[in-house]
This record gives sequence, structure tokens and C-alpha cells, in this order.
Amino acid sequence: MVEETVNSISRAYPEKLIIMGGINARTQMKRFFDVGADLICISEAERTIVEIGNILRKGSRDFSSLAGVAFMYNNRIQINPIGLIEDNLDLLPIPARDLLPLERIWKIARPQGSVISVGQLSKPLPYVSAMTSRGCPYVCTFCHISGEQKGSDTGYIGKFRFQSEQRIEREMIAIKALGAENIYIEDDSLLAKKKRALNIFRMLIKFNFKLADVNGINLSHLHKNEGGRIVIDEEMLETMAEAGFKRLSFPVESGSQRIINKWASGKISHEIYNIPALIKKANSLGILVSSCYLIGYPDETYEEIAQTILVAKKHMDAGSEYVNFTIVTPFPGTTLYDYVVQNNLLLPGIEIADLDWLWPSIKTIIDPYYLEFISRKAWEYLNKPERIKIIRSMAPGVG
Repeated sequence: MVEETVNSISRAYPEKLIIMGGINARTQMKRFFDVGADLICISEAERTIVEIGNILRKGSRDFSSLAGVAFMYNNRIQINPIGLIEDNLDLLPIPARDLLPLERIWKIARPQGSVISVGQLSKPLPYVSAMTSRGCPYVCTFCHISGEQKGSDTGYIGKFRFQSEQRIEREMIAIKALGAENIYIEDDSLLAKKKRALNIFRMLIKFNFKLADVNGINLSHLHKNEGGRIVIDEEMLETMAEAGFKRLSFPVESGSQRIINKWASGKISHEIYNIPALIKKANSLGILVSSCYLIGYPDETYEEIAQTILVAKKHMDAGSEYVNFTIVTPFPGTTLYDYVVQNNLLLPGIEIADLDWLWPSIKTIIDPYYLEFISRKAWEYLNKPERIKIIRSMAPGVG
């Protein structure tokens, strides 16, 4: 779809400069240049986009000295080395959301990763997305963070960096002035610095926003060590509830500890963490929880998939609003992608541009096409009819 859009813009408005960025663009540059893209940013680009604007203001399209971009030159891709990666996120400007067509966005009411309810789908949703940090202390093989470590082409943008409490407060004031009521937080690891997170949540209380986490809360950060025992961090959950959190996503990843240790940084211990109790505690505070699981790891067995489905059922029984099953997908820019390519694990006929976490794409111990059946049937069996109705109304043919 992105290729078709780029191509259509290029043909309809040949004088326009088409700029792309993000993991898909920078890992599949030729594909996008072939359909009409002019520039691809290969790392974070807040400063880059300003420099592009300055060059254009001079009536030029010479980007040969601009750091951190790729472009076609003499029929080949020219990649300029990246510049400085900004560690102090306070130096980056607050997004000018007032320039967006907010009324139209709110009328469409499709925030990333979440909706409020079946009834909300036909009502305006005054929301914005926000990020208070970048990067993550965990390096899961299937995540873009795994390809953004030291020495990568992007620079070390997977490193955990964060805004100060004061900077976040200024942004919240600006968001409140827009009339937004809901904020969908896009941080990869919102609670990585727990003292900072608590201070932010206490500050947010006065704004009376409805908050939702989109990318998942690392479950280790919702626990603490108390006298040598790992227990639920009730203070954290209670403060989040008071701050306005209405939804949290729990990235459980697998019911198999072996799988989690090998492919997902060992970031969860099913033996130590009582996730059903955590779900019940969140629910008691008025926070809805969804739980997410991956199946189809390269060496995953039938027994391990069964473990995952059984764990998901326990979480539904404990009060998870819904569960999501997605199929392990080797997106370019991840170490999983490198592993799959090096070991010739891509299924025959798979086009990288068509990778989709709803469909199998790699060779596995289990018949790959049986995985789609397992995933769909487990999703239908465990989820409530209301959830299934939401998804099918948003994307007919899915599920």
C-alpha cells in the first residue's frame, strides 16, 4: 500500500519532494526509490527535516552534504553517514499538533493499537499520541530495538533515553489546550526508570486525561523486590490509575520460559511473576488489561504453543479484556530477520514487503500454515464476542 501511495503522489505531483523514514523505508530503500521516493532518512530526523527545509528554501535540491539521508545519485543509492544522535530529548521541540487536521483525525477515531469500545467506533475520539522516552533496556530479537544497537547504520537509537518531567509537563499543557481528552502513550519502555515514571504519573493527575499504553508495559517493571520476594508493585499501579490510565497492554510474548529466554530477552519469568494477580489488581483499580502473545518461533514445539494458549486462557480467566495472538514475523531491521536470512528460513514466495504478523512467513518445526489456523482459532475461542465484533468491524475479513 505504501509503495502504491508513493507512486501515485510521484506521478500526480512530480514537482513534490517525497521524504520517507522509519524501519521499513531504511531497510528497503531500493523498493521505495523505484516507485518515486526522493529522500530516505536513515535515523532519527527531527534535525534532518529542518535541514531539508533550509536547503529547499534556498531553491536547491542538493542533499549531497546532508547527514543521515539516502538518495539516488548516478543511478545508485547514495547513503550519507548519520550525524549526532540526540541523547537529551528535552532539546527536541514539542510536536506542533495544532497544525494537524485534528477534527478529522478525531472523527476517524482509530488510535494506534486501541479503541475504547464497540460504541466508540462511531463517535469522535479527541485523542493524541505522545512519547516521553525512546529505546528500551530489553533487546528482543523480533523488535526494531534489536537492530538499533551500537554500531548499527541508524546509530545507537535503541538506547533508552527520556524527557525530563518538566519537558513532559509543558507538552501536557499544550495537549490540554487542544481539547484532547485521551493520550495514547507510544513509549517502548514507559516504566524503565521507575522513580521517574512515578513522578510523571503524579504530575499527570491534575490534567485529568484518560491514558492508555500502546506498545506494552514490561511486566518486570510492575513488580518489585520486597525482602527478597518479587511482588506486585502496587504503588506503581495505584499511581497509574490515579493519573488516568484506563488501558494497559501486557506483552507476555509466550507461555514457554525457554522461548522467552531465547527470543525475548528473558524479560518475563512465569515462575516468579504472578501475571493473573497483576491483571486482577489492575482491574480492581479500573484499568483494563489486554495481553499479547507470539507463536511460530523458528524452534517452537506444539507443546510450547499449547503452553502459550493455556497461559492466555489463565489471563482471560483472571480478567484480561482480550488476548491477541500474532505470528512471529522477521521484519527487516531486526536481529530475527538477520537470523532468518542467514539460515534460509523464509518460506518460498515470501516478499519482504508483504510480511504480515497475521500470516506465517518462516520455516518452523510446525507446519507454518497450520500456525495461522491455531492463531485464529485460539483468538476466536478465548476472546469475548464484543472484542471479535470490534476487530471485524475495523478490518472486515480479519479473524
